[in-house]
Amino acid sequence: MTSAICSAIPEDRFESRRDPVREYTAGGRIKGAVLRAHLRWAREHATMDQFKALLDAMPAARVTELSSTIYATSWYPLQTMIDLDRAIVATIGSGGRSVMRSVGRFSAATNLGQLHRSLFREDPHSFLRHVALLQSQFTDFGALTWESLGGGLGRITHRYWRCFSPLLCEASLGLYEECVRIAGGTGVSVEETSCACRDEKHCRFEVRWRA
Repeated sequence: MTSAICSAIPEDRFESRRDPVREYTAGGRIKGAVLRAHLRWAREHATMDQFKALLDAMPAARVTELSSTIYATSWYPLQTMIDLDRAIVATIGSGGRSVMRSVGRFSAATNLGQLHRSLFREDPHSFLRHVALLQSQFTDFGALTWESLGGGLGRITHRYWRCFSPLLCEASLGLYEECVRIAGGTGVSVEETSCACRDEKHCRFEVRWRA
């Protein structure tokens, strides 16, 4: 989907939602480390036929782009990753975007696992605070804040993100879930309670675990 303007995505395109789902990705950039993790997840979880179908589902120029070397520290258009994620949903996820949670968990384990080890195995609250502070190293379209609500409860907010997508939100559910697990939390649940894709001001996630 070309997202030069904010577009409505038909509700049955992914999974039924009460409100229209919108997406805006124009001008946003992500680091190659994130894009590479999403592509690696697809290669490791798709059958040969699924991966071929995934490539066939994307524009030829995008396939060429993803076939080139992806440098972890270089910036890439957010739309590149969204096109890849949409192909993942269509082929490996059989049309259901919940598959993106697995992609998000994989991305967290790949890109943030070493960070946690370097921080002397911080608890979930401290680790998610660091993850929020590092957000600008992976995306360039907004800020991230972590609020500790005590015990095994906290809230993470995508503040003033000029780019948003239901695919990003779904991957974020898995990413924050895996961050808590990396930091030693168990019984993790993550719920999106507010979403820019549904005309709300911020995307906000409630994170719970057994403390």
